[in-house]
Amino acid sequence: MFRLGTTIPAVSIDPHTEVTMGLAFICFIYGYLLHEVQQLEGPPALVFDHAESLEQPDDLTYVFKMRPGIHFQNLPPANGREVVAEDVVYSFDRITSVGSTPFWTQKIESKSAPDPYTFQVRLNGPYAYTMGEFGGIRTTIVPREAVEQFGDLKSHGLGSGPFQVETLSRGETIEMVRNPNYYVEGIPYVDGMSWRIIPDDSSLKAAFKAQQLDVYGPPTKIQADEVAGMGKDIVLTKAANLAIFMINLNEIAVPALQDIRVREAMDISLDRDAMIEKLCFGEGNYTGPVSWGLEFWSLPQEELRRRYKRDVAKARQLLAAAGVTDLTLEMKFPSGGTADLASMIKEQMAEVGITVNLVPQELGAWIVDLTSQKFQLMVGGGLPYGDEQLPLQFNHTKNWTRDANPVHLPEPDIDARLDQILVTTDVQERQKLVLETTRKIIDRHGPFLYLYAPYSYTARWRYVRGYEDIVPGMIAYTYNMWLDK
Repeated sequence: MFRLGTTIPAVSIDPHTEVTMGLAFICFIYGYLLHEVQQLEGPPALVFDHAESLEQPDDLTYVFKMRPGIHFQNLPPANGREVVAEDVVYSFDRITSVGSTPFWTQKIESKSAPDPYTFQVRLNGPYAYTMGEFGGIRTTIVPREAVEQFGDLKSHGLGSGPFQVETLSRGETIEMVRNPNYYVEGIPYVDGMSWRIIPDDSSLKAAFKAQQLDVYGPPTKIQADEVAGMGKDIVLTKAANLAIFMINLNEIAVPALQDIRVREAMDISLDRDAMIEKLCFGEGNYTGPVSWGLEFWSLPQEELRRRYKRDVAKARQLLAAAGVTDLTLEMKFPSGGTADLASMIKEQMAEVGITVNLVPQELGAWIVDLTSQKFQLMVGGGLPYGDEQLPLQFNHTKNWTRDANPVHLPEPDIDARLDQILVTTDVQERQKLVLETTRKIIDRHGPFLYLYAPYSYTARWRYVRGYEDIVPGMIAYTYNMWLDK
């Protein structure tokens, strides 16, 4: 049994609606047409799963040929029947109906299954992230009869992946056993996999130390170093972190923030080097909207450090020129791991004459206020997005959904560039446009002030094998781990 743990609760294991930790489970339960895997130093690559090939008779039509002989898990109500193209049509229809990204409701003209092993979809216009949508972690293939019997899949996982659900206690544990009929012969190697939801990191670390867990992700370098010192049988690896820390500005709620001089003063008041040194012990980097870890889509460190250079004297001059002499702002932050960052921001902005009043919140309340736009400033960490799309598109006046109420003034040039990125299918051209747009976003100094992205750490007992040299984008789809003990 391969044992893992997390402090993040999972709301459900319904692949088409889940947005929390359940996403880490579903990729082991369900099958996919294919995966789009981001490469750190180059364009994304396609890894086929239930589809064995893809043809494009024209720019808007995608024809997937599916592997015959793949079966759903031998559990009721699917009872091991074969996965066919109609299941993909049904699954994609369900994704559209439950309110997924605008791609599913706005970009697809038609989808069909001309025969049991052919799935065809046609778009109504070019879209750069089509493979990212078809190969995303939530784009799983589900059996119609399971949804019809259970009503939803929040507590019932039945797919064609390498593991099948044995027991589930939402918010506590999920235990999966090897799917004996998985289409890749011999995979998975382990008999089962379990995840435990453990409320706090200290308990999670203790469980790992006691060998009740096989893998542990230290949240900071302190914990990573502590775990590495537990013994020679622990292997610690370090990788670029795709999650970034940033400050959200609500320009609509605070008129002073509508002046670019004020936003720039705030931006250049920040000492990112001090943040990285104190909070990451030097193990982190400057970042724009796209984490520095995705090197292909991110500006070079040298340029980022030049654009984010701290200048207290200039910040004071900008505030004076804007006629702002007594700016007081309220900043909300998730209590716990972000408290030290919030305090540093408060101290650094005070040096240029900006007063920041800190408001700690429970994570759930912080998320609610963020999504409902009930804030002046907010600081926290973003999700570890595996590509450049959403981190950039959040800067659109209407957000990535294109129907959200704005938190900043319209910026027609940036909006137009972000719209153009979505339809630029040539990867090299899109990379050029992404970098140019990133520069425009940084120079606008809002609605996000990007701070830094640390490294991420993974600790495992030496007997855990198959985790070596995995491309970060493939970690969720790695099924050939084994325990050498």
